[in-house]
Amino acid sequence: MPPLSPKKIWRRIGDNWPGTIEASNYPSERMTDHKTWNNHYVPQWYQRGFLAPGQSRPFHLNLDPDCKTLPDGRRVPRTALHEWGTKNCFVEYDLYTTHFGSIANDDIERYLFGSIDDQGAKAVRAFAQGDPVEVHESFQDFFEYMATQKLRTPKGLDWIRSCYGPFDTGRSTRST
Repeated sequence: MPPLSPKKIWRRIGDNWPGTIEASNYPSERMTDHKTWNNHYVPQWYQRGFLAPGQSRPFHLNLDPDCKTLPDGRRVPRTALHEWGTKNCFVEYDLYTTHFGSIANDDIERYLFGSIDDQGAKAVRAFAQGDPVEVHESFQDFFEYMATQKLRTPKGLDWIRSCYGPFDTGRSTRST
């Protein structure tokens, strides 16, 4: 029997879907031993920083909403403005997952962006609070985080592909 795809697994466990599935033992300081499938290109902690006091969910505006066909044949656009939790905003399935044959790898999310997000959260908090000592200590982390934000979006990843070609996990990325 072929292995189930993450989407089929999601259908099987329904509401209990945590956004990850069990994986082999893989040490990580930041995450448990799970593969990450739903990748936030804007971290949830950063999204929450834009909420008004008392607001728990951000608004999401779909600039190109789908259309639905009514029973009388008319097509009308679906609602464009939604109030969603941060779990559902600025997220794409398998955005940072690389594949080598049937093996999925989430090291980009776990080790690269995980570390940058952790340090970025501390740095953004220091800048927001205005503590000069904390700002000084996290100065480089702040700009590293902000620079990374541009490249980790779908648009940023498309730009990287346009400059360097598609990501090929079967090819060495080391210079010779």
